[in-house]
Amino acid sequence: MKKNFTSIGKVFMTTLFCLSCLTVAAEDDKEIEVTIPSTGHLAFKGERNFKAPEGVIVSNFYGSANAKSKGFVFTNITLSEGDVVSSSANSSTGLILTAKPGNYTLTLTDEEATVFKVISNAGVNWQQDAGTVDKSSQSRVVYKFINTTEKVGFERDEKYAAEKYYKCDMAEGEHVYFAVPNKGTTTVMARIMDTMGVTEEPAFIPWSNELWGSPEVDDASGVAEVTESQYTDNRCYDLQGRTVNGQPKAGIYISGGKKIVR
Repeated sequence: MKKNFTSIGKVFMTTLFCLSCLTVAAEDDKEIEVTIPSTGHLAFKGERNFKAPEGVIVSNFYGSANAKSKGFVFTNITLSEGDVVSSSANSSTGLILTAKPGNYTLTLTDEEATVFKVISNAGVNWQQDAGTVDKSSQSRVVYKFINTTEKVGFERDEKYAAEKYYKCDMAEGEHVYFAVPNKGTTTVMARIMDTMGVTEEPAFIPWSNELWGSPEVDDASGVAEVTESQYTDNRCYDLQGRTVNGQPKAGIYISGGKKIVR
């Protein structure tokens, strides 16, 4: 009997020691600097939950073939003071931050998330390193997020266009991609094509509040400590993301983040 009590005591003390180790292992809050470029958007995946300045918009989205949907369903949350965003290092989901161009301080924390506690059906996927993403087994066309001064949106990889592979080559810095289902007549791809007014799978899907409900830079209000100039790209683009010089012909165009019909 004495041996049994001794064994129980050892187990109890070992459990307490392990619990104390877990408590000590909790990391302190850590501040990191991120730069929102001139586009006003930044693909981001935190290694832990994080806090961002009030007014920054955090987005994730997924594809929907619902009859009332335009193809993309965005979840956009304008952060308030104290909001903690879920961003697990083990998750494959990426997020997109929208704010006026500038430098921002994010706080990585182990606090419980209050925003995006459960990210279901997220379409923004994250690839940590350069390489090739393959979604052919799921009949999905892969697009990568392009975030440059020339264009912001989702570009189909040239390998798919040339070889009909459902693949996407991700170079350094291109860590976010979106796999669009394209099988059948009521798929996400069909909804996107219908919204864009095109009859073929688009090579480029522009980031547009008018088309998809994606957030614009001007929606990110109340953000302080901006160190760069505000995004003022008023150039005109066609639906393939190409700059249109001179007077555009009849058709649908994107200018200043809005759809224009000529």
